[in-house]
Amino acid sequence: MPQETIDFPAAYVLIGAYRLAHDPALWKPMWQDISGAAKKAGLVALVWGILTWPLQRVFVRTFMGGSSRVLGMSGAYHSLSEKADRLDDSLPFIIPIPSLQGFATFMFVLSQCSTILELWLRRRLKAARAKAYGETVRSRGKAPEWWTDYYEEWEEPPTQKAIKGAQKQSFYTKLATPLLRFFVFKVLLLPLDWVPFLSLFLSSWLRSLSLGRQLHEPLFQAKRMTPLQVEVWVTERSFAYRQFGFAAALFEHIPILGLVLSISNRVGAA
Repeated sequence: MPQETIDFPAAYVLIGAYRLAHDPALWKPMWQDISGAAKKAGLVALVWGILTWPLQRVFVRTFMGGSSRVLGMSGAYHSLSEKADRLDDSLPFIIPIPSLQGFATFMFVLSQCSTILELWLRRRLKAARAKAYGETVRSRGKAPEWWTDYYEEWEEPPTQKAIKGAQKQSFYTKLATPLLRFFVFKVLLLPLDWVPFLSLFLSSWLRSLSLGRQLHEPLFQAKRMTPLQVEVWVTERSFAYRQFGFAAALFEHIPILGLVLSISNRVGAA
């Protein structure tokens, strides 16, 4: 990848995904450990999705209150459907356009299936993420002096700004707990599923505030940084962390596939 691209922090999530996919030494041991449990969890998630689909479709219809009252998207949807219908008149096949309620229900059920997989594979995924980060760092052959304690000279360190950042971070950390994250991202943002992928982008932006620094926790520990040093470090690089965190969160919020990409994000972060 060109050097000028690497200067863009969000590109590291693509680098991580590429390396994980093309390095058998990374993904094969992980797949051997996860595959059996993943197949069982996938079967459970599939059964759950099929059995609960009718009930969840009713729930989504009731919760959203009809397309005409949610975000004013009813007119836009009908216009899109009519245009698509005219476009496929000359084609030997029909372009299927799902209803907005059907799309919202599909995304809602798919996110639940992804959550089932995540909970079922939680320990194995955690181990795989740690291994992906550790193996990537070792493969880079860092010099011994790199592992010394963190030290940075400042004429006027942004201490007050860092303290304010620490106060915000405590709130973001609470928001990042699994149950609260599920409620906020999967329930409160449900009405936004009427606009395709809007909730995906919004939830990724919300999580980017904490995910970027979370992915670098091993770095902070390896450099034996104090809490204040961590806050100063992140504060001075906040824009880069937001970019990287948003791209990483966007990948991880993709239902089901995001579980694999949560591993590759550790490769990119390393």
